[in-house]
Amino acid sequence: MHAVRNGVCVPLLLLAAVGVFGLERALAGRPAWRRAARCGWGLLLAFTVAFNLFASYKSNADDRQNFGYALLETGRLDEAITQFQKTLQMRPDGETAHNNLGVAFHRAGRLDEATAEYDRVLQLDPDSDIAHDDLGDLLMKEGRTDEAIVHYQKAVQLKPHIALTRRNLGDALLKKGRLDEALIQYQAAYQINPADPAIQNDLAWLLAAAPETSLRNGAKAMELARQANLLTGGENPVILHTLAAACAEAGRFSEAVETAQHALRLAEAHSNTVLAGALQSELKLYQTNSPLPGPAQSPH
Repeated sequence: MHAVRNGVCVPLLLLAAVGVFGLERALAGRPAWRRAARCGWGLLLAFTVAFNLFASYKSNADDRQNFGYALLETGRLDEAITQFQKTLQMRPDGETAHNNLGVAFHRAGRLDEATAEYDRVLQLDPDSDIAHDDLGDLLMKEGRTDEAIVHYQKAVQLKPHIALTRRNLGDALLKKGRLDEALIQYQAAYQINPADPAIQNDLAWLLAAAPETSLRNGAKAMELARQANLLTGGENPVILHTLAAACAEAGRFSEAVETAQHALRLAEAHSNTVLAGALQSELKLYQTNSPLPGPAQSPH
């Protein structure tokens, strides 16, 4: 790869040699013009070579960045971190490299270092929606939900048509009990990407299990949960849990019982003790023809 890039200079030198030789012959009887031509040709050649070397250097940094991203996606975090750090040695103000390094640190559990990288991105570009969203994810992991909401809101303000950011903001608002606002974000996310089963599930859960009856809509919750269940193959205990709650809210208690029992078997098979415990309690309600009383916080 490097040999090919550096080899670009060779044809340039050959072209320069041919050009100089031609000019020397054409201007043989005009010494002043010949000197001016030599000078101009030399300057052009120097500029061209310098530009080629700069492009090669930039391309090398881009290669490291792309390689680091590939390592990040395959979970080779330590190697990805090394590549991003090398990229930043070459281009210290590379926003994408700083953000990717932050993501790598985040996934590696090095949260302080991740925060520093996201902060650096926001210093370089306060309107980076990606950095605001990623920093929101980190703050949620640390339990700093109020701060996460601020960054998610900024990301939504900057890029209102990103479904995942809307969903993240909805999750954070739901955690704080701001259900009306969470519902708005889930609905917006669904409008942007109606085929995402995760978004369908989140919206269905809130419509099925919100403490305020004014927010509930059993029929719509069933429709959404059934879509999500179909898209995920019918064997996802989390989505089946939501579908059971939606059936109960819609008054379809026999379906709620059957669906919850199926979800319970899958949760136990997956050793998901939190979800299994919730389903055992909820089954008792469905068996007595009672929907969930709330709260809307899901054990998913």
